[in-house]
Amino acid sequence: MTTGRDFLEAIGAQNNAFERMFFEWIESYNGEGDLDILEAFGEMMLALDRFIDCGWGCDDDHPEEHLLAICVTRIRAILPLTACGYPSEAGALFRPLGETVNLMALLMASRDELEAYRLGDRRQRRKRFSAENVRGMLKRERFPVPLNARAYGTVSDFYLHPNALDHIFAHRTSHEGEGFVIPYFHRDLCVIFFINLVSAAATALLFWACAREDDSDFRLAHAFNERTNKALRAFTAKMAQDPTVERVPIVEAAQQSE
Repeated sequence: MTTGRDFLEAIGAQNNAFERMFFEWIESYNGEGDLDILEAFGEMMLALDRFIDCGWGCDDDHPEEHLLAICVTRIRAILPLTACGYPSEAGALFRPLGETVNLMALLMASRDELEAYRLGDRRQRRKRFSAENVRGMLKRERFPVPLNARAYGTVSDFYLHPNALDHIFAHRTSHEGEGFVIPYFHRDLCVIFFINLVSAAATALLFWACAREDDSDFRLAHAFNERTNKALRAFTAKMAQDPTVERVPIVEAAQQSE
């Protein structure tokens, strides 16, 4: 006799099965050696995890460390949601992650804004560095906006509004036992999310080096990014050669400048 506990265990089993399938997708586009994107991403996340643990100490207000920690924890929250087959739920976290990455980009682009962020209290930071203000300042600095207004609006429409149209299930309901139903759109979206998580981690690593103001730290971050970008280019090039991969609206929006 099936019980409620059995049903919860079945959900967990399906999540685990989808996660295995997700990493099989990643491996199908992955390279080897220096082109291994999973290894590069994992190494960056390991480094970032260490940095937010003890990079600045904990006896004072360290806004840069806090910002880095926010970025890292959001990446860590989005990854399992994506891997287990919940891109809509993961997408709801992409907007705040994008806002965090935008802010990091601004603080790297402008020394004045970095100092303002460091010296301001929490209330001043919230007011000066709102998501809209940050996008505007990045444009004035002629710096690429990681999450521009078009992508921001698309993320909101697709993932945060109750009438979102992309809430597709990756598998049949758990009690039917008929296996997975994987639309290509769903698979592509999960892989694209992974690519964006890698890019967010790379930005966070560069931000850490800039905030530390240490040449050796910057060289370390630069080496990480060189390797990651090389692996990411190989990954996306291999993915683009797959005839079953389709471009999805969120990707098109993210790649367009205003």
